Amino acid sequence: MNFEKKMQKRGNQKLDQFAKNPYHKEKPKVNSFPLWGKILIPTAGVSLALLLGFTVAFIPSLASNKSVAIIDGGSGQGTAHYDPAEATSQNIGGKDNHSQQSPGEGTAHQDTKWNDMTIIEQYPSFTYGDYTYNVRYTDVSKPINASFVKTKLNDIYVHGYDSTKDENHFMNASIYTINQIHEKVSLAIRFENSNVYYAYQNSNYIPESLSDFLEDTCIEKEATILKASSIDLTKENNAETTRDFSNLIDITNILMTDKSPVNTKQYVTKNADSLLANHNEGICLQLKFECLGIDDAEVYFFDDGLMCANLFKEKVASFNIGQDRYLQIKDCVIK
Repeated sequence: MNFEKKMQKRGNQKLDQFAKNPYHKEKPKVNSFPLWGKILIPTAGVSLALLLGFTVAFIPSLASNKSVAIIDGGSGQGTAHYDPAEATSQNIGGKDNHSQQSPGEGTAHQDTKWNDMTIIEQYPSFTYGDYTYNVRYTDVSKPINASFVKTKLNDIYVHGYDSTKDENHFMNASIYTINQIHEKVSLAIRFENSNVYYAYQNSNYIPESLSDFLEDTCIEKEATILKASSIDLTKENNAETTRDFSNLIDITNILMTDKSPVNTKQYVTKNADSLLANHNEGICLQLKFECLGIDDAEVYFFDDGLMCANLFKEKVASFNIGQDRYLQIKDCVIK
């Protein structure tokens, strides 16, 4: 801009202060952006940005929460929820899990299908009169020789339980006495459509006296000695020495000289270790009852005169026969 124009502009500005200058022509003003637009548009943009950000973050989280709700059963506590079809055979119907096994050491597998079980696995026990009888070992027990079976007592209805399907089964059977064994100790059973016999024992058999024990088991005729041992309980691991002795008649003859001692009922198999700890020495006879299908019955004689008999691994019959008779038995076994 040259000097002349500068002066003209300045003069126009002076005149404008006092009156409208006819020579000054102002450039048209451009209308400014409305105030409401200046406020609302930025605010809306910020809100839109926040909304988009929230949506991006929330949708994956929502999907994740829905999947957790399916697993947790809607509990919201993080506890796994299982479909009823996944329930195991142990809790179907609230049945006793032990209904498929005997008190003996051998048991049927809980997940074995019913038709794959042996007859004694399907029907491991039965009740007759006041007693319940159990097969000794459901996995290894074999039929007994028919020559051991004597008098038929009755026909009964036996019950079995299939835990895998929560089903009850029933079968006809016949029960018999066994040789000279008292029926409150053991019975033989023959199942319907079968020609074999199994010996089932009353694992809760408790003789009231030594006389009852000797007569109920007829031990002098029905049992044989598989192993005779002397035990030194003062040494580590209870030093045991096997003896060459098999004459059970000599032992029973000593016991029959006085059959009056009563069953103390003080011991069970669970506290056998504490029983051994209270003595210094003893004699152990491992017995086989062929007519009962068992070969692990045990009779102990201790130096203080205590006798303990454990036929079925459940109850221990104990009698105080006296130290004198213990020494007589010791002399028979240790020659």
